[in-house]
Amino acid sequence: MQIAPRTIQQSSVVSMMVIAFTRRATFAAAVRFVRSVATCFFLPQYETVLRPALRPLVCVDDPLDRRIPFRPEYVQTYLGFVHLWIKSCHFLFRTFGAASLPAIRDFVEGITSLYHSASRVYDKCQSTTTRPPCSGNLQLRFIRTVDPHVHCVPSLHVMIVVYTWLRMEAIIENLRMHAAPSLSRRDFSAEVEYLRREALAITESVLYIKQHSVNCVPAALFALHDLLEGFTVEAGDRFVDGLFESDFPDGESRGEIRTHMKRLHRHFLAEKAAGRVSREVILHFLRSRGVLLSPARPDGLDRPEPSRLPVT
Repeated sequence: MQIAPRTIQQSSVVSMMVIAFTRRATFAAAVRFVRSVATCFFLPQYETVLRPALRPLVCVDDPLDRRIPFRPEYVQTYLGFVHLWIKSCHFLFRTFGAASLPAIRDFVEGITSLYHSASRVYDKCQSTTTRPPCSGNLQLRFIRTVDPHVHCVPSLHVMIVVYTWLRMEAIIENLRMHAAPSLSRRDFSAEVEYLRREALAITESVLYIKQHSVNCVPAALFALHDLLEGFTVEAGDRFVDGLFESDFPDGESRGEIRTHMKRLHRHFLAEKAAGRVSREVILHFLRSRGVLLSPARPDGLDRPEPSRLPVT
């Protein structure tokens, strides 16, 4: 009997976690994901806290970042990036049943690959941004307490939400047509649009709460070309053009921010076309345009005489 569907928004993170760790089809992928988050994202950051000279650390602030207002109230949206992809998986299971488990396994493996891809940059050069005080917002203060904030470029937040939106669109279409003939006529466009809107909102939130720079977004889009089949520069442009459509006070700055992101995305692609591998493209950007910080202060707030890293 077909399991009654619910929306992605109504799906459950806890239920999906139980399914992932109790089903043979998904268990190994779930374990690999948890291990990768620890080893690729968190442990290298705390290594830097304990051994500041271990890796170069650069500040990737851009003058355009000052055009984006600091809005700590967007922290809840920022925290939703994990819920978004896990709820999407639960939606697949609730809608298509056990037939969806191989697709869920492959999707989780894809998310894991995002962490491994980003870590190949983080291992060579870490990056941060300048963040204003956040007194009064307990959630933001907690994030800043536990997050060393030295893995900014490329933004895993942006990579994950864009990957979730586009990969889930393809998975839903495939399952609809091949795994559940009874649902072949069902319209899933509302769910895909929900994923698109959430991807945009979460991307905006990383900029509003100053966890990332405008430079982090095109770096994330560029990284997706190696990880998301069929992803194009035009798809990246359409995504960037959807940012800050509402609730942004300065229309001129919005246009300049979008233009900068699209140009930097294209710049990265041009460097790759000239013969650099993707990791080296991003590392070259960090070395040439990032400001080398005092290793003892990864928040970037104490650098009386910043120097430039050599271009290689």
